Amino acid sequence: MNMKKWDTYRDAVERELNTQAVVRDMKKKEEEERRIAKITAAKEDSRRRMAMIMEEAGVLRATAYTNKKQELQRLQEQMLEQAEQRAAMLETEKREDNG
Repeated sequence: MNMKKWDTYRDAVERELNTQAVVRDMKKKEEEERRIAKITAAKEDSRRRMAMIMEEAGVLRATAYTNKKQELQRLQEQMLEQAEQRAAMLETEKREDNG
């Protein structure tokens, strides 16, 4: 009779230990899933930021190109204006010398 009680007690303890082990394993699994989800979210966030940076860099590059183009055009117009002024001055000097 005493042996039967001991077996029952032992079985109950083993069930409890198994239950605790299962619960512990489930908690570890859930924690691992949360950790993976955080890493995945961080990677996705990083990808989004990188895409935004690349897009902004493209816009800045295009803007810089446009600004340079406009600056070159302005300089060309300035040089043309100066050349026209010099030509007019030379023409005036030539007339004065001949006149």
